[in-house]
Amino acid sequence: MGFKMKHFLEKDQKKVSLFIKELAKKLVEEFPKEIDFIILYGSAARKEFIPGVSDIDLIIQTKHQESVPIVERRALEIFWQLNKKYRLGFERVCKQQNSKEGFIPNLLKAIEKQTPLFKPIFVFGPEDLDWRHGEIKHKKLFLKAKLFACQYSIFSHFKKEGKIIYGRDIRKEIKVKFSLWEKIKNFLIPFYLLFGSIILTPFFPKRSLNYMTKSVIWGMESLLLEYDIITKSSTDKKAKIFKKISQKEIELLEKCLSVILKEKRKELGRSFFKTLSKAIEYKLNQPSLSFTKRLKFLIEVWIFLLGVNLVGIKRILREIKLK
Repeated sequence: MGFKMKHFLEKDQKKVSLFIKELAKKLVEEFPKEIDFIILYGSAARKEFIPGVSDIDLIIQTKHQESVPIVERRALEIFWQLNKKYRLGFERVCKQQNSKEGFIPNLLKAIEKQTPLFKPIFVFGPEDLDWRHGEIKHKKLFLKAKLFACQYSIFSHFKKEGKIIYGRDIRKEIKVKFSLWEKIKNFLIPFYLLFGSIILTPFFPKRSLNYMTKSVIWGMESLLLEYDIITKSSTDKKAKIFKKISQKEIELLEKCLSVILKEKRKELGRSFFKTLSKAIEYKLNQPSLSFTKRLKFLIEVWIFLLGVNLVGIKRILREIKLK
């Protein structure tokens, strides 16, 4: 199975890069004394951005706590103005509530708007994030972060793949510890996404499929994080299972098929890699699947995540015994 480079056209990366630069420039021009730094992470930072499929992960930190509301309001205004200019399809990813679609769809969209997955920009003050220890201190997000979010994963991605668009380089200050509770949450997050896909299936088939693919990729990343592969720039030995996949196309697969996971291949099973391959294909092509095919894929994803968790839990238990 091969993935063509048409999915990663350079023009899309250039467009989103220009979008980000113009957004940052306008904000800094309007708030020259308020913007501390702007950091980009996620697909746009990795140069894997796909219009209409990928969101944009951008954090703006202000120098003063009281300036957060006005900067956030203006940032969102500029964001949607530039989205029309560059036609990046963010309205399909970060959808707004539409009263014509009925109560249940609107309710689900309203819930989505409160989650990080569908918020286009985050604006924080100096008291909202503890970058040094990798903790979210924001009043509205603190409890959610403690109970559900793997903060180690979040701040590790900031440090590893984050790109400073403006201001000081906060990445140098990040020092996080992978506690037992953070490890447990790390393996639970993909299941949250999978449950979300079940709820969305009757109302948003494509969004439901997007949740499924996210749960597979996040599940894979949770396993990589447990093996600390995210902190390694490269590995010398690679298991060349998907020989037709370009290195530039899927950096994640490069890491997945490293020597560490090669040793675990029998334990994970052949279906593990087939599901991972299918999830990436669906993410790239965004196909319209029938209800039966979505249900079949849902079962495959469930089995995939159970396999990931089994390997992860065994590793965690071994670490506990060693202590």
